Amino acid sequence: MKNKSKQRAKKIKSHDAENGKPLRVDSDYARASPIKLRQGEINLWIVGCGGTGSHIADAVAQLWIATNGMKRTPTPLKQIYLVDPDIVELKNVGRQRFCPADVGKHKALALAERYALTFGLRAVAIPEKFRAEMLEYGSQHILIGCVDNADARKSLNDALNRFAYQPSVWWLNCGNWARSGEILLGSTNSLERVQKSFPARSGGICIDLPSPAWMEPAILQPLPEETGTGNLSCAEIALRNLQSATINRCVAAHAADMLLQLLLGQLKRFSLYFSLDPGTSNARYVTRESVAAAIRMDVNELFGIQR
Repeated sequence: MKNKSKQRAKKIKSHDAENGKPLRVDSDYARASPIKLRQGEINLWIVGCGGTGSHIADAVAQLWIATNGMKRTPTPLKQIYLVDPDIVELKNVGRQRFCPADVGKHKALALAERYALTFGLRAVAIPEKFRAEMLEYGSQHILIGCVDNADARKSLNDALNRFAYQPSVWWLNCGNWARSGEILLGSTNSLERVQKSFPARSGGICIDLPSPAWMEPAILQPLPEETGTGNLSCAEIALRNLQSATINRCVAAHAADMLLQLLLGQLKRFSLYFSLDPGTSNARYVTRESVAAAIRMDVNELFGIQR
């Protein structure tokens, strides 16, 4: 009984080999399963090239160099797409990864040109709104959603529904508020697929996860300023949208790390919530219990576990 209670303890102490300081490791992480992608090349889509998206484009370009064109990953990148219909404005310079010379250019084109010239990044710019129909059948896709409205997130969710029978599309959704952020990773809105997401009885690997919209339905609900309804004044809307100068960089850094770990086959978390003011973060690890909790279901009911 003693051994079992130790295994179930929520926190396990370990020690840093270099300085000997005690660290606390969540036992859920220790027993979490890595996410396994399908074999073959992957198309990467950065949807939204503004505050977070432009910083993610920068991080992806650096990963491209660090991994020799992603050839050092088990699932190499076939093509990178930058999607955004917006044009760079002077107010974007500083917070987003643009300079005064970019003003007047489409954001997607400005970033694609920059990283093609500086790093040799193979990127296709699409200066349009993202549509699920842009994805070709038979290929595997990772969508990094960096959009700021419900309609755009619905388009990303539609892309998962377009490939309803197998995990061909993964959606890494990036969101933030003034001083906090969240990153959610998922691949399906199908209950049947989630029930089969852990092929081995003991865990082993995970091949499917509930969509970001399933985990957080509110991301598909328009805010009052998006619909033109509500009684918010212009000043109140501006105050709601006021952001820290560093929040987009923080979200992009976390998302880029999750992307790299996913491509390496080592990612064991599927959501991350963090706040800059207290300096805290909270992750959900890839276990049956955490997946069930994320979509508000009982783990035994979801996975048919018999005790």
